[in-house]
Formats: sequence, C-alpha cells, structure tokens
Amino acid sequence: MASLINAILLVTIVIGIAYEALGRFDTIPEVAGKVIIITALIGVFINTVSAFAFYKGQKDDINVKGAFLHLMVDALVSVGVVISGIIIYYTSWNIVDPLVSLIISVVILLSTWGLLKESIKLAIDGVPQNVDLSKITAILESYKFIQNFHHLHIWALSTTENALTVHIVPKSDVTLEETLIMKENIKEDLAHQNIQHATIEFGIKADDNQKSRALNESIN
Repeated sequence: MASLINAILLVTIVIGIAYEALGRFDTIPEVAGKVIIITALIGVFINTVSAFAFYKGQKDDINVKGAFLHLMVDALVSVGVVISGIIIYYTSWNIVDPLVSLIISVVILLSTWGLLKESIKLAIDGVPQNVDLSKITAILESYKFIQNFHHLHIWALSTTENALTVHIVPKSDVTLEETLIMKENIKEDLAHQNIQHATIEFGIKADDNQKSRALNESIN
C-alpha cells in the first residue's frame, strides 16, 4: 500500500506540474534566472545523494523503489529548473519555463508508470513482477511422478517475499517416500524462482485409507 500511495502521489505531482505549465503559456511570468539556478543546484545535489542511498535496495523492494523514484523525480525536476534557469538568464526566453516543465512531466510519468502498475498488482494479490508463471508451470510439469496439478495461486506476502499454493495429484503408483522427496525438491526449485513460502497439497487416488492418512499427516 505504501508503494501504491507513493506511485499515486508521483502521478499527482505530474498532473500538477503539467497543469501549472499549461497555465503559464497564457501568461508567461518574469523569471529570476540566477536565483533559480542556485536554488535548483542545491536541490539537485541533495536529492541525488539521497536517491543513491536507496539505489541498491530499490531492485529488491518495491517500497524502496518508490522512495528512490520519488527522490530521483525531485532531482530531475531540479535539473530541469537549472536548465531553464540558464536559458532564461542568458536569453530572457521565459517561455522555456513551462516548456521544460512539460518535458519533466512526461519523463516522470514514464518512470513512474511501472511502479504504479506493479503496486496495483500487489494490492490485488496478482502474480508479482519478479515471478515467471510459465517457469513455475514448467517446473511442476517436469516431475514424472505428477499426474496433474491445479489451484495454482501465487501472490506477494510483502515487497520482498512471495507465496504459492498448489494442489498436486501424484500418479497412483507413487509411494509415500517418493511423494515426500518430490515435495522437498519442488520447494527447492520454487525457491530459485522467488517463491519463499510454498504450500503444496497432495490429492491421493489410492483406495488405501491408511496410506492416505499417513501421507497427509507427513505432509502437514
């Protein structure tokens, strides 16, 4: 939810900047170029240093990614302000101010769009971006002891951990020992696909009720 709110705030900022920029085309204000340059350069330095403090973590955590993008947006805005300030200072072309603002809006929107989509997906328990559903399916299909599987669900427990549940029907001649070994192997394979918590349920077709109870107790 934090990453979703962050993404929405960034999009709101884009709308605000674009709205103000469009309004300035009707009445272009006088801009103090030198003051803008000095103030914006300070902003570029502070926000860039702060953003790179989050650079490593943003690859694995969507909340950190949101904070990183937020700071980079601020730095980008400041860079745009510096550029417009320099142009205005030497040419007095005040129209550069709203033009640069619109360019900044487009760049921010493009960089934020991925974060917004990923955040919405996590909020509705969709398959996380760092999980390849086709690879998960291929792993399950690769086991010769599995007859079929269904009720496969994958969702994010947090910004760094994912969960999976699946119901597997083993072939009728599979033994209890083989099933338990298969379960551990599947979990190990899933761990390499960014699945940290896997709940695997086995359906038994055998008529031997004692075998079925023993298998369920061992799995649980």
